Amino acid sequence: MPYQGGTGHVNEQWPNYWIEQFAQRGYIAVDYIRKRIWDDEAIPWWYRQNILLFVNKERIGELRISDPEFTHIPPEIYLLSFRRAIAPGIKLSVRFLLRALGRRLSSHHRKQGS
Repeated sequence: MPYQGGTGHVNEQWPNYWIEQFAQRGYIAVDYIRKRIWDDEAIPWWYRQNILLFVNKERIGELRISDPEFTHIPPEIYLLSFRRAIAPGIKLSVRFLLRALGRRLSSHHRKQGS
């Protein structure tokens, strides 16, 4: 997902991007696992947050899931989990950086006469 960071993450995209990519190839995203592991802190947060099951639409009926959840994942869910997952020191650094960036952009716009 965007802003997740990490080594080798060259194409960070929202889950809906991947859902569409797989859908074009005949697969349906089933968000069945995440709710079962979401609060399990023994599992790293990036797994709990990102895991989706993609099933070939021709075989979806073979799932032995009483209530499969076909998914649309709003970015807000990720952003809330990201905020909870990062360390307080990092939160302060990010907050400081965003404020500094906001001041810089405001200053730039004033100079440009916007």
